[in-house]
Amino acid sequence: MWIGRQLNGAMMEFERSDVNEKMEVEKVGLESIKIMKGSVEEARDFARLMLISSPVLFPIFFGKNALQVLEKIYREPNHLFSVDHVWFAKVNDEKIIGMILIYDWRQKQEEETNTGKILIKTIPITMLKNVKLHLMIRNLLGVVKSGELYISNVAVYRKYRGKGIGTRLLTFAEETAREKSAKKLSLEVETENTRAKLLYERLGFKIEWKTPKWKYKGKILEFYRIVKNLPRDNGGKARRSPLD
Repeated sequence: MWIGRQLNGAMMEFERSDVNEKMEVEKVGLESIKIMKGSVEEARDFARLMLISSPVLFPIFFGKNALQVLEKIYREPNHLFSVDHVWFAKVNDEKIIGMILIYDWRQKQEEETNTGKILIKTIPITMLKNVKLHLMIRNLLGVVKSGELYISNVAVYRKYRGKGIGTRLLTFAEETAREKSAKKLSLEVETENTRAKLLYERLGFKIEWKTPKWKYKGKILEFYRIVKNLPRDNGGKARRSPLD
């Protein structure tokens, strides 16, 4: 859904650094970064990056034990938040520094029912009673139209931002969309996340609509749906992007 940002220091426990780490970050170059398929052993990084990508919605949706819940969900097969749809940005094939979760319209149709079953098993009962939030999420977020590749979540650890990792992950999503013969990329981003919005716009995304505002315990949820039409060649196939 969103490129992550830190709110009120909530994610500080995931972003500790020391002098050695700072030197390590400075040495990271794009040539050493690869986008690699996720594995079940990487559930902790998945959960951390998911919370960074959505620091307001996910703690509300998954409750106080959101980290543990997301780890568990990640390991479950055949649903939209599973390891099957996750790719990590890694330095030298090892250290995880970012993540993207993507799926296309056909996968959404195939796995939506099972995703609902998985979420009902794991979401706190108090959250299940919040009908208004569930209706908003069901009807306005995660909309994947025919021919679309959906970017559910994308995040980069704070200390690795500003190095082109987010752009690299989004370019990977675009390459995957072309391979799947998708005509469009789509995602949602928090309206207050201006940094991410500017990045998306720079990469050719445009705002399609804005959701209504929803308030919960002093927090405001509001999102843009942002899309990017993929250029087509004369044969109907998506052409390679100038970002490649």
